[in-house]
Amino acid sequence: MTEEKNATALFNLAVIYEEKGDKQRAKETYIEVLKVDSSHFKSKVNLAILLDKEGRGTDALNYYKEALQLNPKDARIHHNIGINLKRQGRLDEALQYYKKAI
Repeated sequence: MTEEKNATALFNLAVIYEEKGDKQRAKETYIEVLKVDSSHFKSKVNLAILLDKEGRGTDALNYYKEALQLNPKDARIHHNIGINLKRQGRLDEALQYYKKAI
C-alpha cells in the first residue's frame, strides 16, 4: 500500500470516528494522517474544526493557516479563520479574512 493510500484510509477512519462521536480518536487519527502526508488538506481542515469546537482556538488557527497555504483561494477556510479570530477578539484581522471569503 502506498503512502497516499495509507493517508486516504487513515482519513476515512478518522471521519468514521468523528461521525461516531469519538472526537479524541478522530483527532489522533487526523494527526496520524498528517504524519503520513503533511499536505493532506482535508485532515488539516477537519482537525482545525475539531480543535475550534473544543475552544482551542490558537491550535485550530495554526491548522487553518496551514490548510490555507495549500489552497489559498478556499473561501470556507478564510471564513473559518475569520470566525476563529473573532472569537479571540481579533476583530480587525477577522474582518480581513471575512472579506477574502466573499
